[in-house]
Amino acid sequence: MNLSRLPLVALIAVLCTVAPWTNAVTTELSGRFRIKAEGVTDVVAAGRQGSDQLGLTRLLLKGSINEGNWGATAELLDARSWLDDASTPIGNSDVNTLEPLQAYISWRSKGDAGEMRQISAGRMTADFMSRRLLSRSNDSNAPHSFVGVYSQLNHTDRSFDAFFLYPMRRRPSDRNAIDNNERSLDRRLEHTHLWGLGLEQALEASTLRGYVLGLNEDDEHRNATRQRELVNLGVQWLRKPETGQLDHDIDIVYQHGKSKLSSSDPTRLDHRAWMATLHSGYQYADRGFNRVFFNLDYASGDQSPSDGENNRFDRLYGSTSSDFGPPARVYGAFTRENIITPWLGLSFRYPRVNGFIAYREIFLADDSDRLRGAKLQDSTGSSGRHAGSQLEARLRASPTDSIKLQFGAAYLIRQRFMEDAPGAQGYDNSFAGYGQIEFFF
Repeated sequence: MNLSRLPLVALIAVLCTVAPWTNAVTTELSGRFRIKAEGVTDVVAAGRQGSDQLGLTRLLLKGSINEGNWGATAELLDARSWLDDASTPIGNSDVNTLEPLQAYISWRSKGDAGEMRQISAGRMTADFMSRRLLSRSNDSNAPHSFVGVYSQLNHTDRSFDAFFLYPMRRRPSDRNAIDNNERSLDRRLEHTHLWGLGLEQALEASTLRGYVLGLNEDDEHRNATRQRELVNLGVQWLRKPETGQLDHDIDIVYQHGKSKLSSSDPTRLDHRAWMATLHSGYQYADRGFNRVFFNLDYASGDQSPSDGENNRFDRLYGSTSSDFGPPARVYGAFTRENIITPWLGLSFRYPRVNGFIAYREIFLADDSDRLRGAKLQDSTGSSGRHAGSQLEARLRASPTDSIKLQFGAAYLIRQRFMEDAPGAQGYDNSFAGYGQIEFFF
């Protein structure tokens, strides 16, 4: 038997054995189905020409059973792609058909002082602290999942998280199988694991978080890696938007260890990189155009391929789509690597509708390193740092409790780097957009 199926088999056995015979058992079933369409007038990545489009569907079915302090959860994912061309940049983060995304058991206990203890074991998705290093991204068609143990201890004003997880390798991985939406069960990466400790403390009007997250990675059969051995030290200070108050999200992470620049490189380098995020705003009303904001995101790039160090920040299993542009697979111009991007905007909110408009400038943190999303690099640095200017808008609406709509678009004006870097010639400014509808049941 494939060992990756054991958590699901065990959970099904528990559900079938306990549910018919125990009156104290509570169960819950839910689902969601999303249809998404994306398009871009002029692709951003070098080596591709013209427009592109993509259709995506995602079905999630989730069931849980609880009795006393014990519980079990299972979730099935069916993620598929449609309308893509041979050059459309899709992968196993878009297609993962009939996959048991989660299958875990949990134990929870409530103490006399109001503290809550919970530990979960099995296959699961995970959100950790600021979610910039480890998250279950709702924008991804096929979120990351893991096998391991995750524990939480919550008090009135503080919480503590600890975990040890093995990532699942999403399959299939070859392009032909992905294009045909073929089914292949994911496999656990036996030589890769994540561990983390996080502490969250509620202050008078804000939240302070401190965390450490480690990644140890090695090659496996048919899976060459960058052999990363990284420790991430992070601190986040967060104040949520509130009428008449300044809000902020300050998140700083230092990354240290060993890694390769690519899986094909023969040499592991000293890894020293960092990122910093400052998101701030002022909410001046309860509804309408009610908040102005200024954000600044930075992630280091590699200063020199020959200095014995890798300085590219690695976002690991974190989410970036909400920070760097519309979450459209055919766009994907920028990510949390070798980037400095200040942006400002205006947001609005009504009971069932919210959105924003924003303008940003995009620069390279190091002018000789790559711009990953656009697949461009000028190792001489002579193309400068200024990559582009972007105007973005997003709209979310919930006409009913069971239907959610979302639309977004961005217009990218290519600046000096995206015009002069090797391979950048001949491209126009890009307009990208997406629309999606999601049903909850």
